[in-house]
Amino acid sequence: MEEALAAATIERSDERIALAVEKLAQLPQGALHRVLRTAIEEARGNLQDVSREQIEHAAGLTRNGRTGKRVALPGGWQVARGYNEIVVERGRTDEPLADGSVPLPVPGSARLEARRVEVTAERVAAPSQAAGDDPLVALIDERAAAPGLVLRSWKPGERFQPLGMTGTKKLHDFFVDEKVPRRDRDRTPVLADAQGRILWVVGYRLSHLARLTEGAQQAVRLTARFDE
Repeated sequence: MEEALAAATIERSDERIALAVEKLAQLPQGALHRVLRTAIEEARGNLQDVSREQIEHAAGLTRNGRTGKRVALPGGWQVARGYNEIVVERGRTDEPLADGSVPLPVPGSARLEARRVEVTAERVAAPSQAAGDDPLVALIDERAAAPGLVLRSWKPGERFQPLGMTGTKKLHDFFVDEKVPRRDRDRTPVLADAQGRILWVVGYRLSHLARLTEGAQQAVRLTARFDE
C-alpha cells in the first residue's frame, strides 16, 4: 500500500498530501480506500474518528467530484478535489481575504499583508533584460507604469486583456482556464495602473496594455515574493 501511495503522491508537506486523480482512478475500489486511509493517517497523524462513510465519500471525489468539492473530516481536516488532484489537508474557511490596495513606487516596493506578498519595482534598460521564464518576474513598458502603479486585490467581475489576446477576459474565467486552485485565487493580487486597469496578474500573466512596445528604451522590472 505504501508503494501505491508513493506512486500517486505529487506533493507532500507538513499537514498536506496531494494525490494524482489519474493514479487513484486506476486502483481497485478496495485499494483506493486503503490508499486514502493511509494518506489521511499520515497527514493527520492518526485515523481517530474517521468513519468508513467518510472514506467512501473521499473515494467518490476521484470518480465524479467537482473541483472544489470537499469531504469534512474530524478535527478540522478535509479531503478536497482539485483539477487533477485529491488533497488531504487542514480545512480552510471560505471567508475572503480583506481587500487591500498599496501604491507601488518606481523604484520601490509594496506589500499586501493579507495576501503575504511583496512586489518590488526597478527601472531597467529594455529589451536587454528580459524577464525570462520566472512567473514571479515581469517586465513592463515604462510608459505603462508612468501614471502610477498600485498593488491590490482583484474585484469580482473585473476584466483584463491577457498578453497576446485581442479581447478582454473576466479574471475569474482566466483563473478557471489556467486551472488556478480556488485556494490560490483570492490570495493572488493584481498590479494596476492609476486608472485601475490591470497590468499584471501577479505570478500568472501580463496584460497586453503593459507589453514592451517596439522601440521602447526603458522598462520596469517587477519581482514578486510570496511568504511561505
